[in-house]
Amino acid sequence: MTYFAVLVTIAVGICIGVISTSKLPKGWKVFFLVTFCNLHITIMANIVLRGYDQLLTLEIIYWILTYIAGYTSFYLIEYLRTSNMLLKKYKEEAIVDYLTGLNNYRSFNSMYGVILTNAINKGEQLSVLFIDIDHFKKVNDTYGHPEGDIVLKKLGELLKSNTRSYDIVSRNGGEEFSVILLDLPLENAANVGEKLRTIIEGTSFELSDGTIIHITVSVGVANYPTTTADPDNLLVDADKALYKAKKAGRNMVIVKE
Repeated sequence: MTYFAVLVTIAVGICIGVISTSKLPKGWKVFFLVTFCNLHITIMANIVLRGYDQLLTLEIIYWILTYIAGYTSFYLIEYLRTSNMLLKKYKEEAIVDYLTGLNNYRSFNSMYGVILTNAINKGEQLSVLFIDIDHFKKVNDTYGHPEGDIVLKKLGELLKSNTRSYDIVSRNGGEEFSVILLDLPLENAANVGEKLRTIIEGTSFELSDGTIIHITVSVGVANYPTTTADPDNLLVDADKALYKAKKAGRNMVIVKE
């Protein structure tokens, strides 16, 4: 009888392993797992409690309760898993631009305050690039907003792949992007801006129908403490430099004087 119980236990264990790794729908997995476990318990109970008058009644009640408990637990776990996934998604959407995968404006503002404070405390330089696509409205008007989104996504990839891994690249809104260059002097920051401008100008942007277009960007550069003695004005100065670049004819890098 002991050998029989061992064999039953091994058989049930194998069945549970097979079911767990199978491609059955989750609901059916729960059904079969509970069923095999119940069979195991029932067989063991009949061996140990053979002859007990109320055994059949207890077994019926036990089977009913285990199915209820099994499916209740299953749906509760599924609910919690889905809720956690949605929570994670919402958290990511709160700080990541849905289109480009870059930091969004909220994330940019949050990180910028911390980065600026650290730069001041450590006596480090901090450079900011403000980047704006020239005549982007014309792209949307000519090819449509979905095609414009392709351009924005590709531009985000270019900015990310052509800056240092620890620099902060963000999409601040619409066709406006920014790069926070950590502990980088003004001259180097201007060179980064020019490098990005040149790469973007020379890149072919392929739209969904195979059409190839080219774009240019205007770049404004500011640096603390070289161009901006008051750190609170760093973003304002970078924006002023960008405005000057666009007013001067676009497709250029302007450093805040």
